[in-house]
Amino acid sequence: MSTKYQSTSGMLIQSVVIGTVHAVGLLAFYTLLMRVLTGSWSIVELEVLQMKFEMGAVLSSYGLLQAASAFFALLEVSRPKTGAASGVSTGAMIACCAHHVTDLIPFFGFLQVFSVLSLYQSPLMYVGAVLNLAVFSMLIAQNKTTIRNLFTNQALVSTHILEGTG
Repeated sequence: MSTKYQSTSGMLIQSVVIGTVHAVGLLAFYTLLMRVLTGSWSIVELEVLQMKFEMGAVLSSYGLLQAASAFFALLEVSRPKTGAASGVSTGAMIACCAHHVTDLIPFFGFLQVFSVLSLYQSPLMYVGAVLNLAVFSMLIAQNKTTIRNLFTNQALVSTHILEGTG
């Protein structure tokens, strides 16, 4: 087997692991933050169960983005070069985390604001997921030549291996 073929497969696996670790880390951060704010694991469990689809969208899109970013970093090609990509990524994180404001507002006595913002907690999480996917799309678009070359080279290496010439 070719070294390039093996290393690319290894990089892909490593990137998936990195993306998974990032997603699990985000979930751990969220659950620990909720535990500190609420003082109860049962409330944290209830929150996670109530928002399982929203959290799944945010966690999977965030993990996918981190995996792709890690993959291109391992390939030593560019990450998003434009200011727009970093702006969208920043917007994704703001939208993703903005729903936590609804967790803090009752502690400051702004119950009316809390009731209004809590209505938008779910949409804000979906906005964060969509923005993560937008940055992922930008990352893929900016590196499409690298991706095309990678798969073309992979196909050539695989063909040579199957034919016994590689």
